[in-house]
Amino acid sequence: MKTIQLRPKNLRNESIIIIQFPYEKVLINCIKKTETIRWSQSLSSWYIKKQDFNLNRVFNVFKSITNVDYSALKTINNSVCCLEKAEKTTYSKTPIPKAYLEQLKLKRYSENTIKTYVSEMKKYSTFYASRGL
Repeated sequence: MKTIQLRPKNLRNESIIIIQFPYEKVLINCIKKTETIRWSQSLSSWYIKKQDFNLNRVFNVFKSITNVDYSALKTINNSVCCLEKAEKTTYSKTPIPKAYLEQLKLKRYSENTIKTYVSEMKKYSTFYASRGL
């Protein structure tokens, strides 16, 4: 029995899931019946937009025909989610010196510029605090 592999990728600045498998007419006919799965000439494979992706639907399309390997989706999704949460919590707790904020206001920077500079300063200080420098 053949195996289909699901892998995350970006296509034209959009998150997609690539569906890869060896050429087989039965599998291609099953894919053509679905509305959300499309062919990409540039990637030479079938794909589905991440927003339209439903793992149960994919299993239902290919049940009793082939196995579905989605292990690449599990590891990437979990690590990205955990990383984003960790970054948000540590950056928000990082203190910014009052003198730095006053200097930005004295230079008459806009509120959006000050927000950006403060955010980058938090990232900078968090990076060096984690290294013990």
